[in-house]
Amino acid sequence: SRLFASQTGEVLGVLAAGATQTTGASGLATEATLGPDTRTAAGRSGGLGVRATSMESGTSISATSGSGWLFAGFGTSGELTDTTTTRAQILGGSVHAGAVDVGVVRRNTYGISVDSTNMTVLLGVGITRASFTANHQDADATDRVRVTIAADTALSAQDRVHVSADHSVYRDLDRSTVDGVGGSLVEGNQAVSNVTAWVPATIDIGNRVSITSGSDIRTRPGGITLLPTGSLDIDDSASLANLGLLVDGGHMATYLKGGVTPQVTLGNDVALVSHGQLAI
Repeated sequence: SRLFASQTGEVLGVLAAGATQTTGASGLATEATLGPDTRTAAGRSGGLGVRATSMESGTSISATSGSGWLFAGFGTSGELTDTTTTRAQILGGSVHAGAVDVGVVRRNTYGISVDSTNMTVLLGVGITRASFTANHQDADATDRVRVTIAADTALSAQDRVHVSADHSVYRDLDRSTVDGVGGSLVEGNQAVSNVTAWVPATIDIGNRVSITSGSDIRTRPGGITLLPTGSLDIDDSASLANLGLLVDGGHMATYLKGGVTPQVTLGNDVALVSHGQLAI
């Protein structure tokens, strides 16, 4: 998916007050589901894949503004919110296969650029502000990128069983997130960036799930892998330049709150059986 929103405001008059604001929201839902009570033949040797993939390669917003002469109350802001969910699940049954691959991949590459060229001659309040929020979907955000193997599911594979959840969030712009410029006599000029980004990757194995892998201890030992991975790469910066002589109350800051939370949860009475490697 691609999302781009842009807002540009310019004031060249003698006296003005206003704001330039850009907002964007990304809320895709991608899901792969093998329904309850699925049954396959006991001798089945074909592979089984249940995978959901979400790629947001160009989610960005841009806000640019400029003003001239006498100006007060000016503000430039950009806000981007991410509520995308990516899920894969097996909801029950007894499934036989050669190899089993159950997983989700979610990539979010976003960009925010907010530029306030506030060329005041006398008095101005130039507030340049950007925010990116990757929202919680529930109390711990584990529903956003998730693999579920529901209670009482039985998976029997002649080869390997690979269960994975992979979630990455990146900022892809190489310039400042916020760029504020003030003029000769500027009071209260600000350039502030706020990033709140939670990057969960959850594998949930329900009660009484049975996963068996491998058909021969020497030639096809199999193996079971439960692998959640997460990555957060934010290169965030703010710049504030003043072209004149006097600045009172200037403020420049970037704030980052969040974390990468890969996790595996196993229910009661879970059986993982293999002649090969078991990796969690």
